[in-house]
Amino acid sequence: MNFVENISRVCDSATPTQIRTGAAWYPSALEIAHEIMPDNVPVGAALIAVHSIQTSWNLNAKYARECARTGVSPHGLGMVQTKAARILAGEDIPTALGGPKIREFYRNILDPSDPVPVTVDRHARDIAFGYPVPKNPGISVGLRREIADAYRTVAGIYGMLPNEIQAITWVVWRESKGLSWAD
Repeated sequence: MNFVENISRVCDSATPTQIRTGAAWYPSALEIAHEIMPDNVPVGAALIAVHSIQTSWNLNAKYARECARTGVSPHGLGMVQTKAARILAGEDIPTALGGPKIREFYRNILDPSDPVPVTVDRHARDIAFGYPVPKNPGISVGLRREIADAYRTVAGIYGMLPNEIQAITWVVWRESKGLSWAD
């Protein structure tokens, strides 16, 4: 399995619009975090990250905004509601967020210029494998590290940040499945 080749193949197929959209994705999410919680951007970013679980981007942003405004998460999953409540109560954000995917997503939103974190979600995993992996096999720590390292390698080849490569390939991958980035 050559993760670097598979990620590069998807990146190479990106249109200029997909490249611009993907490269701007995390900075745009940071702007939303500022909008949600202007006096506490880390909490805004955390609310966006935690509401991403099994949620389209449009609903994710909507839920994060509503949670910040009302103090209650409208997300249907109890674990998301609990995590959001812990974040709003002032708990240590990485601890409240839980798993590595959500923590990576949070770090990418909070600092889009950070060259270390890579959001390894199911889409990033599928792109690295070059095909959709059956649902819910999980991503082990070792596999997550290997996939993140492949995204970092491709980022070095393209002279971009790893989160930009991840977001660009995410846009391309989802559009190839007939979904917009907002779905």
